[in-house]
This record gives sequence, C-alpha cells and structure tokens, in this order.
Amino acid sequence: MRKLRHFIALVLTVSLLCYVLIPIKASAYHDTQGHWASTAIERWTKYGVVQGDGTSFRPDARISSGEIAAILSRVLDFNTFSTENDAFWYDPYIRKCVSERISIPQDRTCISRQDAMIALSQALSVAESDRSALSLYSDADRVSDDAVSYVAGLISSGIVNGITPTLIAPEKSVTRAELLTMLDRAIIQVISSPGTYELAAQDGIILISSGDVIVSGKTPAAILITSGADGGVITFQDASVTGRFTVRANNTLIVNDNSELPEIGFFGWGSRLEVLPVEIPPVLPAVSGKPKYEPVYKALNVSEPRDIDGGVYSYVMIESDLGDGEVTLRNITINDDLLIQGGGSNSIHLVNCTVKGKVRMEKSGGEPPRLCLSNTPISMITTANPAIIEAADADSVIQKVQSRSDLTIQGAETVIESLTIADADQEVSLHFSAGHVKQLQTHSSVQIINENTVIDSLYAGGRLTLEKGDFPSVCVPAGTQAEVILDEGRIGCIEINGNAKLRGEYDTVTARGSLSLQEGASRSSIRLPVAEMLSQ
Repeated sequence: MRKLRHFIALVLTVSLLCYVLIPIKASAYHDTQGHWASTAIERWTKYGVVQGDGTSFRPDARISSGEIAAILSRVLDFNTFSTENDAFWYDPYIRKCVSERISIPQDRTCISRQDAMIALSQALSVAESDRSALSLYSDADRVSDDAVSYVAGLISSGIVNGITPTLIAPEKSVTRAELLTMLDRAIIQVISSPGTYELAAQDGIILISSGDVIVSGKTPAAILITSGADGGVITFQDASVTGRFTVRANNTLIVNDNSELPEIGFFGWGSRLEVLPVEIPPVLPAVSGKPKYEPVYKALNVSEPRDIDGGVYSYVMIESDLGDGEVTLRNITINDDLLIQGGGSNSIHLVNCTVKGKVRMEKSGGEPPRLCLSNTPISMITTANPAIIEAADADSVIQKVQSRSDLTIQGAETVIESLTIADADQEVSLHFSAGHVKQLQTHSSVQIINENTVIDSLYAGGRLTLEKGDFPSVCVPAGTQAEVILDEGRIGCIEINGNAKLRGEYDTVTARGSLSLQEGASRSSIRLPVAEMLSQ
C-alpha cells in the first residue's frame, strides 16, 4: 500500500489509539504480549495501519467510529484531507469512507459488532449472504435487517465468528483487538510493492496496493485493488481467479495475459482492462485464437441533471451536488447499489432498470428526493433521511423498505411487500397517499397519516399514533411493548400479544398479553381469550 509502504513518523496527528503517532514494533507493547490477538496487532502495526502510544495498545478497549474509519482508510490507501470545518481528527476519515459508500456510525465512542461488520464488508467488498447463514446462532433475530446481509456474508466466509458457537452478540461493543482480528482473517495476502508474486491459493481477500505488479497462480480468493495502485499496471499472467474482483484504484490498467478472471467491478475513475491476444501455435488450427473478454462494470457518478440511456455499472451514485435537480436512468443495469444523495421532489426516475443491490436514499437537506419507478422492480430500499417513493406501474413491485426517517408513499400503482420503521432518534412521520402496503412494522415512535393506501397488516412497537385513515388489522407482537394512540384513524381489530397501552375508541380488541387502557380509551369492545375468560 502506498501509505503503508512509505509510512514514517507523523507528528501532531492522530492514530488509532493516540494523538501522536510514534512508529513502534508491536512486540514493544507491554499489553499485547501473550494476548490472543497479538499476531493480528503485530501484522497491522507493521503495515502502519495502527499504532500504539509508545508502550501500550489497549487491545481490549472499545473502538470508536473515528478509529474504524481511520483503519479502513489506511487499509484502502484513501487520500484524505482536513478542512477548517473539521471539529475532530477523524472527520476526514469518516468523510472519505462515507463518500466511498462505507457506512460509518457518526461520532460514537463505541460501536456495535454488527455496525463494524457492515463497514468492514462494504470496505472489502465481501460477498453478502442471507439470514439462513445465521441459523446456528440463537440470537440471529437480534441482527438488524440493515446489517443481516453483511453479517451473514462475513460469517459464511469465515471472516467473523460468534463470541460463542451459538451467539453472534450483534449489539455488543467491538474492541480494538476484535476489529483487527476480523481484518486479519479477511486479508490473506498483501502485495504492497512492485514485483512478481504468486497468488495465495486459499479463500479470503488478496489486497494489491501497488502498481507495476505481475501475479500468477490459481486462487479462489477475492482480489481487491486499492488506491495504492493509482496510475499503475497490474498484470495477471497465466492466472486463475474465481473470487470477486474489485478495483478501487484510479487510472489503473489491469492486463489479462492468458488468465481466467471473473467479472471486474471498477469503482475508481479511469481504470480499465486490457486483454492480450492468445497466441495459438499453427499446429492447432482448429483452436480459436480469440481472446476472452471479461465483463467490465464501471461506476457512474451523477452530479448534474441528466437523462442517461443504457449501460451496465458496478454502482451508481446520485451525488449531493445535484441539489434538487432531476435525473432519469433508462435501461440501466446496476450490479451493486444505487446511492441517492441528491435530487428533489421531481427527482430520480428509473425506467426499465435492473438494480441488483439496494437503493439507498441518503440525501441530507433540501427537498426530499422522490424515487419514481417504471417497469423497475426493487428488492430493497433503505432511507436514512426524508424521502418519497412512488411506482408508476404494477411491474415495479418493491419487496422491502427500511426507513429511519420521514417517508411519503404515493402512487396508485405502488406496491410494497414489507415496510419497516427501524429504531430512530426522533419521531418518524409516515404519509400514505395511495398504493398498497402488505405489511408495516414499527419499532420506534411513529405518526401515520393514511389518505388512501391499503395497509393489510400493521405490527406495532414503540409509540404509534394513527392520526388519520383506515387500518384493518393492528397487532402488538409477543415480547413487544407499544403505545397505540388512535386519533382520527380507524382500526378494524387490534390484537395484543405483548404489552400495550391503548388510547382512543376501538371496535374490537383481543388481549392475550398485558393491556392498559389510557384516559379516553373504550372499554366496551375488549375480548379476552376463551381460556382466560373461563378462569376469571
């Protein structure tokens, strides 16, 4: 890695563990000798990714969001810079990670294991998996929906283990030693200087962070080329790679010299693939000498109003520079995520598109962006800030929506199979003007106005205020606490299996759990299970 190769003593800056970096051998740490993570600590100290304070490392201390951002930035050789608006030493690292689509929790002195796994998976382009990969763990249901694909991917790939054979402990704070161990298990080989190398023949990730490199051999590992290889040439000579192939470097030439390579995802600007012709001896005239071209998918960043027709991309980012402008994508295939950080109420149109990853709506400030779908089904939409979602036809079915902020659902043809309101720092306002939501779940304080949307079932958790509209079925699941306030809304029936406080007038209430009626709640329509009625 460029920064790792040329790492020298830096004065008046901050590292993973201290405010002044002092180059040091890991063996000099008095608190890592004999520690279970000492090998990982020594390896990444040698590369300059982490440093101690001169004599100690504090391996069991909880790691902060800024420290994780700094580690990942150094591993990936990100160029970071400070501005006069930076309040903390780690702001440039977090800013860079976010711009590179790596989710880092903001300003936390400690972060959970699942948040660390999200960041690590995104940074290293680890293949995702589904919840079935967590079937051996008794606390798998505590992994959030936002994190499950990343956690499952890291566990199924062997990069992360549970804290016991049956516990993942996703909400437990991660320590410095644990984070470095995850990193150490993931990266099996680091190529950080020019030369000729044999690829490691084992599962994991091979990090190439230098140009003027020639590699050969057969490997099932993933290839990750970092910004340390900017402007360089990397040649795969008589090689075979079956894992993921990701290029984060800019202006880098990847040369295929008689090698078998998978699809290549280019996340950096100006990088490209060149395939050398295969020379076939004249004694074998029946064999075609045409080179094999691997699909090459580049990133697309949009920062001004555009109408783009056709293309296959590794990911697409609608940048914040777009402001409240409008973008239309037609006949586009996106092999990873669509990240929306710009656009206004007339904003992002997807027409005849395929999105294999998620649509992440994360615009801050200005008008909430409107995502309008035409003949474009979507498997997952996540919203971190206010957003508007609309489908123009019945073919644009949305499988899942996960939101932590105000959300508007509109359009008579909009169909959402599952909408979940996750834990949020403040009350979330949901405005339904049309469409069909088959299942709605709330896990925080939520206020709902339903103009004309069909909501088949609503599972309530937290504080739920139904200001307006019809809600045929509401359920408080077992093990859940909820306060349901019925303002001008109407509920066909409400079933209490957990603990609930009710306020308002209800047609039918079935209480199997704990029920508390607040002032103004109707008592005339409460039903208890038959067994409970007979016991009274």
